[in-house]
Amino acid sequence: TLFYYATSGSDWIRSSGFLSGDNECQWSGIQCNDDGEIEELNFDDNNLKGTLPSELGYLEKLRVLNMDGSANNLIGTIPDSFGDLLDLEIIDLDANSLSGSLPEKIFVLSKLKVLDVDSNNLSGSLSPAIGSLLELKNLQLNNNKFAGTIRSEIQKLVNLGMLDSAILFPQFF
Repeated sequence: TLFYYATSGSDWIRSSGFLSGDNECQWSGIQCNDDGEIEELNFDDNNLKGTLPSELGYLEKLRVLNMDGSANNLIGTIPDSFGDLLDLEIIDLDANSLSGSLPEKIFVLSKLKVLDVDSNNLSGSLSPAIGSLLELKNLQLNNNKFAGTIRSEIQKLVNLGMLDSAILFPQFF
């Protein structure tokens, strides 16, 4: 319920089950594994407003974090605690109003396949540690305020199939 209140759940488009006595695995946008542990948060285009609570980092089995879409307007920073989600495969937060830099801890997520944070207000330089995301297949960083380059580190991402970023190859943008 913390997530509900932090992101203006009363204004969501899809909110069935929240604030009810139902098990959270029955709530709209949440998928759980057979053990009843939350594996997916799917709230794309759901009119989310507010900040991402750091407590999401307690969802130890989370694999998918999907809160993109022009109907959402998340603000603030991406919590450092997301780096504690060691099973995370997908971070999809594009088309929000997130600011600050990408937390360094995100670059330890060895299972991460999708990092899609384009069309926010993210800034700063990207850590050379991005080269440690060896499973990464989709990297979307465009339409932010990142600075610098990471050309040599990106070569380590041999599984990368989708790359959309002016910071990596500025001569093309």
